[in-house]
Amino acid sequence: MIKQALSPGKILTALSALTLTMGVLHQSAQAQSAPVTSSLRFQDVMETCAQNGYVNLGAGAASNGAVICRDGSANSSVQYKEYANMIAHWLAASFLVGFRMGVGENLDLGVTWANSPEGKAEIDQQIQKVTNQGGLVLPQIYRDRMKQEISFFLANSQRMQQLVGNSREYGIVAKNFCAPKGQSISAVQKLVPNLTITQMYAVCAMEDQKANPQQ
Repeated sequence: MIKQALSPGKILTALSALTLTMGVLHQSAQAQSAPVTSSLRFQDVMETCAQNGYVNLGAGAASNGAVICRDGSANSSVQYKEYANMIAHWLAASFLVGFRMGVGENLDLGVTWANSPEGKAEIDQQIQKVTNQGGLVLPQIYRDRMKQEISFFLANSQRMQQLVGNSREYGIVAKNFCAPKGQSISAVQKLVPNLTITQMYAVCAMEDQKANPQQ
């Protein structure tokens, strides 16, 4: 069966949806709640500074390495690097899951488009838009890290097919990491050594979509 051609219009529609998907993290933080499917540590990190205007990423780290809240206080126990890294991995994973769902059966065509000059420019524009909205403003070093993760998986269809691992790995991550009160990244990585952190968050992003199909 010949697959239906994936038009630029359909890709752009999918990317527009990705902007909303990637913005869920920041919106959740503003509402003082992490995405539905997330480990206890993820919730704790995302909700830091909830009573102080949330995290001011643009202010950098405090002298002790912790995040600085919007009101200027720096009494959080969450380290700036952990907070920014977590956001970068989650946004990259959400983007990739959204892209995978958006192109559907047209994965090969979607990946080809993503690696074209037009596709790269459009994806970069979407990333810039999301990481510079509201109070998020992800610093360039973490934005680059996020882009590197996205580029790695979009390099070919095989990598995208392996985004959430196999069925066994998916189940382990969903149960032990994504579920509320889930284990730490390091603990779960021992159970699925072949998966990267971004892949683990991709499983959570997929689970979040199942729990919130209207997002």
